Amino acid sequence: MLQTNTQLDANGKSSQTVNVANDLPYPMTYRVDVQVADVSNLSVANSKTFTALPSNRLIGLKSNFIADAGKAFPIEVVVTDLSQVDFTIYP
Repeated sequence: MLQTNTQLDANGKSSQTVNVANDLPYPMTYRVDVQVADVSNLSVANSKTFTALPSNRLIGLKSNFIADAGKAFPIEVVVTDLSQVDFTIYP
């Protein structure tokens, strides 16, 4: 858990680095909670989550949600190289 207090810049912005271990044993979901208060002590808050993956490749399976018993169940396998994806988060 990380908790910090900081002041916003003249544009009302701030940033905080969230460190993620580079040797994760499995995908892990992180939750980031932010609360901002003004000089009147009025505040606003928001939460975001992200999933950190243990590899730069993501394997996914795609199929129809419902299948008939005793019949072939086609599944598509998708592998994505995440090192080629831009994960910049914009508000």
